[in-house]
Amino acid sequence: MSHTLHKTVCTFHCDAYGHVNNARYLEFLDEARQNLTDLAWFGSQGIMVVVSRIDIRYVRPAKLGDTLAIETELIELGERQGVLQQLISRGGKTVAMADVTVACLSASSPRPLLLDGELRARFEAMRKG
Repeated sequence: MSHTLHKTVCTFHCDAYGHVNNARYLEFLDEARQNLTDLAWFGSQGIMVVVSRIDIRYVRPAKLGDTLAIETELIELGERQGVLQQLISRGGKTVAMADVTVACLSASSPRPLLLDGELRARFEAMRKG
């Protein structure tokens, strides 16, 4: 299942040029990822979902008052990490896109956990379709 978060650009999201500040896009992406995953379940299992890489491409600016759609879906799942694709759009036109690599850590081990069993099923549920 992909997930879409809608966000309206506010004054504090913008830089001196009147565009959304590039750091704010990362916050939008983070919020969308948090809405996609059931963080309460992960937390109850003592598991942290962490980002190890973000490859973001800015395509066109967003401005004050724009309504953005941030779509998130799992596109790749390995033994210990997954890749989420996130697309920020306005009126059907791409504003920014990112591939975000995530892994799961346990408080008891600094190594990424194996994504198997229930953990793998939780990630598979993030796929589109």
